[in-house]
Amino acid sequence: MGTYCIAVFSKTNSVEIIPTAWLFSNGEGQWQAHWPSGRIGVSQQVKLVKENAAVNSSWKSYDIRILKKFGKCFCKRAIYMRI
Repeated sequence: MGTYCIAVFSKTNSVEIIPTAWLFSNGEGQWQAHWPSGRIGVSQQVKLVKENAAVNSSWKSYDIRILKKFGKCFCKRAIYMRI
């Protein structure tokens, strides 16, 4: 089982749950995350997050700010209710 974080995407100010395996540092103290992109729907994104899927080379990376890290992936509604 992997670990996850709740993070804010800097450009859009949107909040997502992200597997920590998808995170990396740009070397300047800024965290970035790989995120599924292209023509995939929200339900497919949620599935990839829940499964802690391996990063695909076609995914784009985005600047993020980590709000909280945790050890299990729950549904988004449960996580947002606990913050």
